[in-house]
Amino acid sequence: MPYIKKKCIKIKEDEQKVVEIARNYNIAFQKLIVEGKTDVSKLYLYDSKCHEVSDRDKLFEGKFIGNSESYRKVLSVNMALLSIGKDETVILYNDYFFPCAKKWWVGKYSCSAYYRLKKRAIEKFLYVVSQ
Repeated sequence: MPYIKKKCIKIKEDEQKVVEIARNYNIAFQKLIVEGKTDVSKLYLYDSKCHEVSDRDKLFEGKFIGNSESYRKVLSVNMALLSIGKDETVILYNDYFFPCAKKWWVGKYSCSAYYRLKKRAIEKFLYVVSQ
């Protein structure tokens, strides 16, 4: 029984790390919008209806002025998100970075698949970010 409790605590701790990264990401994203120096629409991975941006190759194209810290933060998180699997990226993006409607995943994943993918997504994302 203690093993299960420790495992649950680790998952919650990892989830809190992702929440903190997402909070910092959103602050940086908002700074880019306020600064107006960047074509921020090029930084979105998904649209407002949780659909993938159609052309990933052109995702980071555009005229970005300077190397602001905010831009580097957003870009590094986007690159981390893109380096894990597509399903994992969708889950993290829609649950933490730009939350969609609650239970947005219903109809796309079964409950068990969603939670399994979410756990794996958190683990992969934190691994990539820590490198």
